[in-house]
This record gives sequence, C-alpha cells and structure tokens, in this order.
Amino acid sequence: MAGKHTWKSYYGIKFSLSFYSTLFSLIGLVILCIGIYAESERRKHQTLEGIFLAPAIILVLLGFLMFVVSFIGMVGSLRDNLLLIKIFFYVLVAIFIIELLLLAIELVFEDQFKKFAHANVLVGIQQYYDDLDFKNIMDFVQEKFSCCGGDEFKDWMVNQYHSCNSTGPLSCGVPYTCCITGKFKKFAHANVLVGIQQYYDDLDFKNIMDFVQEKFSCCGGDEFKDWMVNQYHSCNSTGPLSCGVPYTCCITGKEDVGVKNTLCGYQTLNKERLDVIHIIHVRGCIHAVGLWLNDNFGITFAIVFSFLTPQALGILLSYFFWRRLKEICPSYDEVDFRRLKDINFKELDLSGAGCCYCLPKEEGYIPINMESDDETFT
Repeated sequence: MAGKHTWKSYYGIKFSLSFYSTLFSLIGLVILCIGIYAESERRKHQTLEGIFLAPAIILVLLGFLMFVVSFIGMVGSLRDNLLLIKIFFYVLVAIFIIELLLLAIELVFEDQFKKFAHANVLVGIQQYYDDLDFKNIMDFVQEKFSCCGGDEFKDWMVNQYHSCNSTGPLSCGVPYTCCITGKFKKFAHANVLVGIQQYYDDLDFKNIMDFVQEKFSCCGGDEFKDWMVNQYHSCNSTGPLSCGVPYTCCITGKEDVGVKNTLCGYQTLNKERLDVIHIIHVRGCIHAVGLWLNDNFGITFAIVFSFLTPQALGILLSYFFWRRLKEICPSYDEVDFRRLKDINFKELDLSGAGCCYCLPKEEGYIPINMESDDETFT
C-alpha cells in the first residue's frame, strides 16, 4: 500500500505535469494557428517552395509538434495512462537529444554550417523581391546587425535586379537596408524633441526651428508628428493649437521628411570595399550575427537555456510521474482486459474519480487479475 507521502507527491507531480502539458499544448495551438494564417497570406504573394525561405512552414510544423506532443502528455497525466506517459517521455527525450546533437554539430562543423547558411541566403537573395517573408527577414537582419548580404555585400549580384548585367535603376546596387545611417541622426532627433517640448518657452530655439522649417520645407525633427510632444500642439490638449503644427510648417510643396533614400546603394557592387565602406555596410550578415552571438555570450546562453529548460522540465516531470504510477499501482500494466466484457460499467463505483474521471483510488475501479480466477485463463 502506498504511503501518505507517496500520494502527496503523486498529486503534486500529476497536476504539475497536467498544467505543464496543457500550457504548452495551448502555446503550440496558438503557434499553429499563426503559422497557418501566415502561410495562407504568404501563398498570395510568393512563388518559392523552400522550407528555409518559408518561416510560416516552420511555425506550422513547430506548432503542430508542440500541440500533439503536449496533448499526449496532458491526456496521459489526467487519465494516468502509462502508455501515453511513456510516449510523451520518450518523444521529449528524443527531441532534447536531437537539439543537443544539432548544437554540437554547429559548434564542431562551424565552417560547413556557414557554407550551408550562405548557400540558402544566396537562394533567398535571388528571390528577394518575390518572397515578402524572406525580404522582411533579410532587411531586419541587415539593419539590426549592420551587415549586407550573406558572406559579403557582393552576394547581391546574384539578384536579377541588382546584378551589374541588368539595366534598371537597381543595377550594380544593394538594398537600402545595407546603407549606413549614422547614430548622429538619432542624437540630433532626441535633442530636437527636447526643444519642441519647450518651443514657446525658449525664444532662441523657436526662431531657429521656424527658420529651418521654412528654409528647408520641413516640419518637426524626424516627422511632423514630433510636434505632439509639445503640450500645446498635443492632441490631448484643448487649446486652439491642439493637434496642429506651427504655421512655419504650412508651406506648399512636397514634404520629404522621413522618406528613406532607397537608392543610396546605387552603383556600389562594381567598387571595392574601401570605396564604399562609408556608404554601405560591407560585412556579411552571417559573420555579423556570429560575431554578435560570440560577443554576447550571456544572451546566447540565455537563448539556448530558454529552449532547453522547458523540455528538460517536461522530461523530469514525466519520468517522476511514471515512477509514482508504478509505486502506487504495482500491477498497473497487468490489467486483464478479457475481464472487461464481464463488467457492467454503469455499476462501477466512480466516487472520488472527479469530474474528468481522472483521479485514481488505491484499490482501483476495475478488478485486476484476481488470484481466485487465474486458472480460468490458463
């Protein structure tokens, strides 16, 4: 007979595993739905079929795997189904080992991994304007890590529009996300915002701002909405200036504030690094991301740890729950299903089983292997 401590630990592990599995099954379902929606939207605009170039496919597969595995664990923990618990445990162990192997392979075969990544990036660059998903990812990486291309900026020559053999305006150029945008702009913008806040209190700044806005046909620091930081021009105010801008902004003509120069990389691919280093980022994104990960080891470790820890927790919970089930019901796997046909389930006493019929009792609900009847089935 199981001791009181065993039953307490049983319930603790049971509901911990149930909560864990339910949580991740819901997360998996959300990821799956997002992936399906993203894939349906992607198919409206894309022509590619490569898995690497389709993040939506990865989301669908990840969400499906998370949901199925977690759902098995949830049902197994609620119903005390040892077979499902075993499946849940072994699948988690297999996934955990595969991830560790992939991590080890990436560390050992770093050069081969870079070649593989570079080859896939080149395929993506070729279809840069045809696949919106890859374009957004590439633009984000190039801006975030101050890089250009996969291995170097000349990778963009494989794109039909950026190739030096083409005749369009993008010929021999790179996307604007490769271009260098100095930090001085951010510094200047921050100071202009401070000045706009005090526009009516600082006559010197007011005169300068009015002159600049009239002279250069502009409004605000980065855009005209910068004036919302001023208490009189804010849309939350109630005065006559509410949700407006100073009269010096009211100049006829095209307003160019905030528009990026998308051709800043024009005619750069036919030049050497030293000739364009002040215009565009010349290092490749694979190197940039790798250097960033190496320079920020703590963040890299935290990312890897955040992926592996939940899986390790699931493995431990399922293992200990497996052991508790074996301790509480030593003959759990010895249910004689041939007897079930003689049992009237309507007459079974299921009191204490709970609303989901998932709470066991020590003596069980169904008779198992009664010694008096053993000879019947020999």
